[in-house]
Amino acid sequence: MSRIEATVNDLIGLDRVRYCDLGPGKGAISIGLRKQGRQVVAVEAPWANPENFSWARDHEITVHSQEFFTGELAKLNLNADCFILAHCIAHFRFSPYL
Repeated sequence: MSRIEATVNDLIGLDRVRYCDLGPGKGAISIGLRKQGRQVVAVEAPWANPENFSWARDHEITVHSQEFFTGELAKLNLNADCFILAHCIAHFRFSPYL
């Protein structure tokens, strides 16, 4: 089992209603959740490569273009009850333990 598959399985195990993938990259986790019938939205940086947005249409996943460190997620009305940081945690300026 790949790391992505294991992550998707872990997220499915949380049994949430709507997942929000922050910094989804090329959408591997979002697509995996969608294939399991889960509701998924994503937030990607506006300066991200076009391929970070192109996969979403084929899988009926909305990707909002916003910088989530400084942007206001509340304005997006994401309606999510689980936020995924699997692809973006390495970009944090400070340790997540702080």
